[in-house]
Amino acid sequence: MSLLLPETEANAPSDEAPVPDVYRSLNFRSLQEPYNHSSHDTMASRYSTLDADSLEVMLNGGLERFYKKFNHLSRKINLQLPTPESAIYKKTMDAIAKGFNEHQFESAEDYKKAHSVVNLARSKDRSEFGLAFIQSTLLLLNRQKLNWLRDPPLLWGKIIEAILVGLVLGMIYYEVDSKYYLRMIFFSIALFQRQAWQQITISFQLRKVFYKQRPRNFFRTSSYAIAETVVQVPVNLTVSFILGTFFYFMSGLTRSFEKYIVFYLVLACFQHAISAYMTLLSALSPSITVGQALASISVSFFLLFSGNIILADLIPDYWIWMYWFNPLAWALRSNMLSEFSSHRYTPEQSKKLLDSFSIKQGTEYIWFGVGILLGYYLLFTTLNALALHHIRYEKYSGVSVKTSVDSVKQEEVYVEVNTPGAVEAVKAAKGSGLPFTPSNLCIRDLEYFVTLPSGEEKQLLHGITAHFEPGRMVALMGSSGAGKTTLMDVIAGRKTGGRIVGDIIVNGTQQIHAQYNPATYMMEVIGAGIGRDVKDYSVEYKNSELGKTNRDRTLQLCEVSEGFVRHSTLNYKPIATGFWNQLGQLAKKQQLTYWRSPQYNFMRMLLFPLFAIIFGTTFYQLSAGSLKKINSHIGLIYNSMDFIGVINLMTVIEVTCAERAVYYRERMSNYYSPLPYSLSLWFAEIPYLIVVIVLFVTIEYWLVGWSDNAGDFFFFMFIFYLYTSICTYVGQWMSALMPNEKVANVAVGALSCLFNLFSGFLLPRTAMKPGYKWFQYLMPSYYSLSALAGIQFGDDQHMIAVTTNGTTVNKTVAEYIHKTYDYHPERKYDFMAGLLVIWVVLQVAIYLTFKFVSHLKR
Repeated sequence: MSLLLPETEANAPSDEAPVPDVYRSLNFRSLQEPYNHSSHDTMASRYSTLDADSLEVMLNGGLERFYKKFNHLSRKINLQLPTPESAIYKKTMDAIAKGFNEHQFESAEDYKKAHSVVNLARSKDRSEFGLAFIQSTLLLLNRQKLNWLRDPPLLWGKIIEAILVGLVLGMIYYEVDSKYYLRMIFFSIALFQRQAWQQITISFQLRKVFYKQRPRNFFRTSSYAIAETVVQVPVNLTVSFILGTFFYFMSGLTRSFEKYIVFYLVLACFQHAISAYMTLLSALSPSITVGQALASISVSFFLLFSGNIILADLIPDYWIWMYWFNPLAWALRSNMLSEFSSHRYTPEQSKKLLDSFSIKQGTEYIWFGVGILLGYYLLFTTLNALALHHIRYEKYSGVSVKTSVDSVKQEEVYVEVNTPGAVEAVKAAKGSGLPFTPSNLCIRDLEYFVTLPSGEEKQLLHGITAHFEPGRMVALMGSSGAGKTTLMDVIAGRKTGGRIVGDIIVNGTQQIHAQYNPATYMMEVIGAGIGRDVKDYSVEYKNSELGKTNRDRTLQLCEVSEGFVRHSTLNYKPIATGFWNQLGQLAKKQQLTYWRSPQYNFMRMLLFPLFAIIFGTTFYQLSAGSLKKINSHIGLIYNSMDFIGVINLMTVIEVTCAERAVYYRERMSNYYSPLPYSLSLWFAEIPYLIVVIVLFVTIEYWLVGWSDNAGDFFFFMFIFYLYTSICTYVGQWMSALMPNEKVANVAVGALSCLFNLFSGFLLPRTAMKPGYKWFQYLMPSYYSLSALAGIQFGDDQHMIAVTTNGTTVNKTVAEYIHKTYDYHPERKYDFMAGLLVIWVVLQVAIYLTFKFVSHLKR
């Protein structure tokens, strides 16, 4: 091996001393293409044309210093290296260009592998990606399809949700009066907005894999974005077909194939557009919580300015632009125009009904809406690809082969390092960790024997003597099978069998014998032959001060300790501590966890006042002087409580699911029981809910200009808090009940649909069929909306004009809401009691779920 090393200054005969031939022949530059098919006489010309590899580039400055020090090793050695113009090189490249012959391989499988390797190498010459665009996209499509198919709870959850919600929606609106069509069609479209909200969680989980694979050029970002959006198409079409078909033919809309196709087309276009938008938000957001927050802001605009909560002609001028940019408004307008342009309505009826809904556009806006929704779909998909390509929140850190230009001088500096001695103290440098004493490791005449199954002993290591000094790198060289790994295992003491002969010495100290305990002298005097000793160590120990001290301590510990009994597990209870101690510790832990989750809690504190300002400025001091304005006010109360409730319902899932994994581990160790844990979740939410509800209600209430009675204001705030907390605890319950976060999102989406349908706004209680009207008593939204709207308008004696069946009569506001919505202000405490009962039932359900349901798969 000495022939492979350059001569040193000490033994070099002169500056012009020749370099050994072996070194001359091996001192080639490292190759970026380390193969050659030419003969030995053409190798020199071949290698002379190749550049240095990344290792030589990184060490470039160091090599310059090296060659300056050893002048007899010139970098300008004329090696007569090979060139690609040689005949054998051209012949070989021509053969590769023609491709492989299948008959040259032993099997067809080997031929396919070789062919794929050649294709990959050729593609790498033309592009940084291994596959062409179409092949890469198809491969990603197949992978995304497998991701969906491997999550059957999510797929079946979406399909079952579509069936149930479609049937419930069709049942509630079965043959309903046409004056409720605006709210009915609005909700059938807004449903897909809630379902698309679930896409944020799914996209975030896939984005983690994308961040790992994209920097390594596994695929193009455009291929990934296309695959991500296209794979949703069959799922979206299936869900919209099931839900839309049940709803359309049960609700009493025009039963014609043409109108049904238009209705389904608008649903599908809106569903894809809003799904692409939610996917875009997941690419723009650093975390799921921030993504949910951005989605909530968007949804608040989409719902509020759709033309249903507040009619188009009541929207202030400074917000009207949002109405025309709103994809939900375009979808709602298209379906309303399609329905009322059918032959079942006369032109007069159609115009009158559309005017009551503040829709004054012509039928051409049906197709304008479809085109704009498709345009939104393409726009959001393109922006998603750009966001994924240019925005990375998880930076890939790897080893770069490029040399930093700014740090070249610093990297080229050579430093003389003295090897520390065995007994020298080492001062810990700043940030270098704890100080330690360097060790010299020596092995002397080391041999290792193993016993074969035949009983014969085979020697693997033969008399090895070596040493390892601190601060000096040692290269352990040898061919495969020479025993390098065996030697290191023997030195490290990892060999549990076999026989080791020789010495292993660390800092001059040999290894102690097996089963030798140097910690006590008693181990050396216990055994056969101790009776012949002059001194009996057992008697000496009994008479010593150490023996007396240990005996006194033993007797002291034998006494009963009050503190030990209080925390003892000898009373056959599985939990070591009492209920109140568990509750106190868990409450502190949850409060600390929530405090360390600013993306969840402080995001709510930031967004809820913003929502209040948006809602309040939209309805700023809006009077209750007409039928449209009264309905819009009730719509605002419905939208406010539903929207704030749904945000808490969706965002609490991530936090609770993350804590659920910790709960499973600690519960298996009997740290605490499920009851104090479930109560700790309740305690953790209380302060944050109080703060955000006070902020939201105070801002919105006075901007809109509702009742200035202090009692009405505080009662409004308390009912709003009860409903929002119930929605939050429903989210916690679903997090404990469902197998994973994605299925929990689907479940709360279905529950939020039920809360909306039976709230009493989308279809008033007076218009419901008796067969399912009782279901309202199970819905917290019914109690909340009845109490909130009742205290605001239940005693309002202002007169408004109400048109019924072509007849216009004057009624008081209180009379109108009582007859239309069945709101009774005198029953407000009954509604509050209903909310409190649901609140208690939810706490019991959360406790029982944590106690009896476990999704731990071990």
